[in-house]
Amino acid sequence: MQITRLLPRLATPAALLLSTTLFAQPTLYQVQTDAGSLVILGGTEVPDTGWLNDTVLEKLSDSDTLWVEVPPADPEQNIPPLREDVVPGAGEAMHPVAVEQGYGNLRFGDFFDVAMGERSVVESQRLPLDGINFRDMQPWLAYYAFSYAFWDQQALNLVNPEDELIALARANDKELRSLFADRAEYFRFMGRMSDFAETHYFQSLYNIMDWQRSGEYSSRYNWTTGNPDSQFVERFRTQTPDYYRYMFVRRNAAIAEQVVMILAEGGRHFMYIDINRLLGPDSLLNALEALGLAVDEISTAIESD
Repeated sequence: MQITRLLPRLATPAALLLSTTLFAQPTLYQVQTDAGSLVILGGTEVPDTGWLNDTVLEKLSDSDTLWVEVPPADPEQNIPPLREDVVPGAGEAMHPVAVEQGYGNLRFGDFFDVAMGERSVVESQRLPLDGINFRDMQPWLAYYAFSYAFWDQQALNLVNPEDELIALARANDKELRSLFADRAEYFRFMGRMSDFAETHYFQSLYNIMDWQRSGEYSSRYNWTTGNPDSQFVERFRTQTPDYYRYMFVRRNAAIAEQVVMILAEGGRHFMYIDINRLLGPDSLLNALEALGLAVDEISTAIESD
């Protein structure tokens, strides 16, 4: 079955040129064995849907399964949007799903007073946190509360490629699977970060806020033209190394091992993942090659008259 877009593609000024022009588009990566194949698209939220071209649609159409990292919202399975799962209500210290033992012990109040100090006071006062009792939250949960409040304040109206790919997969009866088996597994993974990694995780959010306010963050959209910007991954590596080791070195290596198992299942698979996972010295692509898998680039550049 041929997949077609659910959302209209936005025209660009260049598309109005009369001569044939080559438009840069996001790069796809393919890993293939005798048993199965996997196409990987790395992206992040963007201002428009121009990233979704015919090559991306073709590869998704040819796949049996769409993989994402965290289980997506699914009303039929009583899985709420991630935001509802991780951001507590006003006055609550944490969402009930995070109460389970093993989700982490450090409280943001300790981190707030020792690691961030005045910066945390300033941010907590200027973000619309709606009375959230973030001081008693675990730092990785407070990260979500602060992050959603910050991006809501930016009012950018970004499009999430993962949401659109999931909608397309469901509309065309594709199997939808996630690298974390369920939300609880994801929460436990986050809660197992060391105290140092958790404090660096939150520090990385403040860095992202600074990059957005200075206008630097817009370069994250460069993946849509096949030229992803690796500066932020390098900054994570040098400025917040404990967070980087947990979320990039360790996690990317674990995903690479999962890819080996996915390929061993056979069939044709498509994976969407954050673009940062495909960049830097400890990228998923390098981790796959370290396991002996060949990774091929698929150009999705298109010509337009």
